[in-house]
Amino acid sequence: MITIYSSYLSSRLQYAVDVVFKQVLGLEVVVTNLKQNLNGVVINYSNETIDIPSFNITPVGLLNSNELYAEVADVQKNQRDLIRIFSSEDHFGFDVFSAVFFLVSRMEEYNCKDLDEHNRFKYTNSILFKYSVLEFPIVDVWAFNLLDSLNDFFNKKISCTRKFKQSLTVDVDNAYAYKHKGVLRTIGASFKSLLKLDFTVFFQRFRVLLSKEKDPYDNYDYLKTFIQKEKIDLTIFLLLADYGKYDKNLSFKNKSFLSLIKYLSTFSILGIHPSYNSYGNSDKLNIEVKRLEKIISSKVNHSRNHFLRFKIPQTFQHLLNLGVHNDYSMGYANFPGFRAGTCTPFYFYDLSKEQQTDLLLVPFTYMDGAFKDYMNYSIYDSKELIAKLKSNVKEVNGSFISVWHNESLSNQQRWSGWREVFEHTFKN
Repeated sequence: MITIYSSYLSSRLQYAVDVVFKQVLGLEVVVTNLKQNLNGVVINYSNETIDIPSFNITPVGLLNSNELYAEVADVQKNQRDLIRIFSSEDHFGFDVFSAVFFLVSRMEEYNCKDLDEHNRFKYTNSILFKYSVLEFPIVDVWAFNLLDSLNDFFNKKISCTRKFKQSLTVDVDNAYAYKHKGVLRTIGASFKSLLKLDFTVFFQRFRVLLSKEKDPYDNYDYLKTFIQKEKIDLTIFLLLADYGKYDKNLSFKNKSFLSLIKYLSTFSILGIHPSYNSYGNSDKLNIEVKRLEKIISSKVNHSRNHFLRFKIPQTFQHLLNLGVHNDYSMGYANFPGFRAGTCTPFYFYDLSKEQQTDLLLVPFTYMDGAFKDYMNYSIYDSKELIAKLKSNVKEVNGSFISVWHNESLSNQQRWSGWREVFEHTFKN
């Protein structure tokens, strides 16, 4: 039994403790403000003295308030813990519960005005990026280091039994490159290719339409075979938006698209891919969720926002209101690593209401386009960084989740050779 004594009880403290011990370590823990209830492995999370042996962690006050920190000044680089946030002179060296809460609650994203062109929080504003630790699941590292410290202090052998797991997620922004687009879209796209002197695309389009060649985005059979061979969980997110500048999938009424969706449901979990224009718009989100539910004749319980465009806490509140309880948007489109500092799924804490919610946030490690479109990494460099990221997740027996697109699996044109990167992700 692990018992934590605190002179105060709060939803923030309980949440941070649950993330560390329940979500990451899979251990039971009790938080109490009654000294007579202390037994077993005791953490003294207070400024008081306890008469029994206890492991002392000094609170900085963040978990006993409703204050929002835009940034944290007290940060120290440390070889063992990578960085220490809210440093102190106690047994652990910093207030790990406040540090975890700051990162996992995404406090630094609230009220942030420095957004990118798509109104997204910039990874460059992240404290983890500023201290060059974004590629580490630092919350998980802290949790395991805390467990080691407790074992050493009390001469115990408490262990975490969770195992490394990897899974695949795929966004279908555009089901096909050329097929089923209709006459007007096909003619318009053809003229555009000619104007750009892109004869490769021009002629490939007609070979596909004449059934002389497979559509390059039609990689669904390949996906099915791959996940069955590698025994990998797959979740596919479908864009069912009205047509727009950033939302250019087939119509949700298209019979070929409907047939494809039903086929995908035979070997994958299906989730909604809320459109670019659903950002902050609960009505649009509701319409798109209902569209998918009607097509698959079942409740939609998984979501990932298109362009990873979401607003905290509004977007997550909207999902909860619609009964969606799993979101996969927690990561950056343009840089790999751990946005919330963890590779462990965790429940969203709504700072506007000061309460934990039932929405499970499933963080991903990288998106395919980060390497190709933003970092301009070669295939070799991408494979090297992915291997490093995967190793970091394995160190804490976490969940390694990647984001791909049916387009990037084409292995053609600008994605030529990238299927090698994809397959490399799941090896070893």
